This record gives sequence, C-alpha cells and structure tokens, in this order.
Amino acid sequence: MLRSKDSTRRELIGDGGQLYLQIRGTAVSWVFHYRHNGKPRMIGLGSAGNVKLAEARQTDQRLREGLTQGKDPLAARGERRSLRLTVRDAADAYLEGPGAGLASNTHKSWRKILNGHVLRR
Repeated sequence: MLRSKDSTRRELIGDGGQLYLQIRGTAVSWVFHYRHNGKPRMIGLGSAGNVKLAEARQTDQRLREGLTQGKDPLAARGERRSLRLTVRDAADAYLEGPGAGLASNTHKSWRKILNGHVLRR
C-alpha cells in the first residue's frame, strides 16, 4: 500500500497529461490538474480504491476534451450539484403529490414529524 511518511504532506505521481495519483497519509486518490483562464485548478476523480486506472484515464480524456472546448470541469460539477434534489424538496413533492391523498390526520402528522425531526435546521 502506498503511504506518505508525513500525513500532512501531499505527494503527486503523474500518469502523463493532467492525471495524478495523490497520496496524503493513507488516503490515495485520483486528481485532474488543469488551468482555466490562467488559474491552476484541481478536481478529484475519486479514491484509487474505488476508481480503477482505466476509469481515471477515461475521465481525464473527457475532461481534457471539455477544456479544449473552453469548459471548466469544476463549474460544470457545481451546476450538476445545484440540480440535486434536497430532502425538503422530496418531502414537499411527496406530500403535495401522492401524499395529498392521505387521511387529513395522517398528512398532518407526517408533516409535523418531518418538520420537527427531519427538516429542522
């Protein structure tokens, strides 16, 4: 197993191009280094234990193709994350959709439980 002697120090092993194996202590992951509008950027591709080298290379190739088209991979990732459904959205959608047919008392108690325990901030 690859390990860094100093858990605070980051070691990078290049695979060629912009794909690197990053080692921090016992954590080993794939990262993609690039520049967008002159700024150095890095995007994580996943743990080396979960993402095989072939998959990391495919992702590296896809991200490089996007860069040649002027796309910033981090901005695209942020856009995808902003489209994610929240627990509150899912609960509201259910209670207004299929859950609207529940008995009035059941609907009220579910809403109370969700607001009191699941959706509170």
